Amino acid sequence: MLDAHQASLAPRPTVALTTIDWAGTPLPATWPDGAGPWRARLRRFAAALAGAGNAVAVPDNLPGRSWLPAYLLREFHRMPNGYYSATQARGYERGFEWAMLGRMREARLRSAARLRGARRALDVGCGTGRLAGALREAGVPDVVGLDPCPYLLQVAARRFPGVRFVQGLGEATGFPERAFDGAAACFVFHELPSAIADRMLGELHRVLAPGGLLAITEPSPEQLHPGSLLSLVRRGGLSALWFRALALLAREPYIADWHAKEPASWLARAGFDLVEDETEIPFRFLLARRRAPIG
Repeated sequence: MLDAHQASLAPRPTVALTTIDWAGTPLPATWPDGAGPWRARLRRFAAALAGAGNAVAVPDNLPGRSWLPAYLLREFHRMPNGYYSATQARGYERGFEWAMLGRMREARLRSAARLRGARRALDVGCGTGRLAGALREAGVPDVVGLDPCPYLLQVAARRFPGVRFVQGLGEATGFPERAFDGAAACFVFHELPSAIADRMLGELHRVLAPGGLLAITEPSPEQLHPGSLLSLVRRGGLSALWFRALALLAREPYIADWHAKEPASWLARAGFDLVEDETEIPFRFLLARRRAPIG
């Protein structure tokens, strides 16, 4: 019998895409929303903040519950119940922007600028939809946001009504081949087991048309460089100290696997050519082009 980690990596059927009005669909409350005895909730909050990485509690009637893989059903980022709560989803919307000192907007605008010539773009792992919104603002006429978490999709759909938001997995999207000519992923790959990250990259190759661009923004390895704090400040200013502390305190179970990847060869194996590779603090930005078939 497969253990939970092995099961999360096992081949999965492509998730059938369904149209749901995420902005208006009621979603079930989970324990961070007030469901259950308050003493049990308090204990769970304390365990999550301590970084225990406990399993999340997901209601049986939650959309997509039957196909959510095991790697998505554990707490990370020290977030109580992960993102599976309306309260946590709204809190994440505000808290993450604050924690990144406002730098995420700049990162999203950079991705959107690279993809502004696309006719149809996919924001994979869209979360609360801010990158999808930036793509629309950049002039991409048709933007689709994809994420497995209904609570995040609800926040996104209410904030960006001009974007289509779909529940699904980045490694098995359900979209037709060559459906997009642009794709973006912001702070997604480092949150995936290495084999799932590889599978998602292959899936993005499948759904991108030849010549399509893929913009990836991930945490930089620079804030974890084994030098002195003084050298860190010289490389990234005083804010680099904050980003190092954030990287060390956040529970990121797969980030070492991400930093171990060599982008050019990783992308090449999946059929992409690396166009840009910019590393600074706190971001690493990659731009890749989907190769055209030979012959």
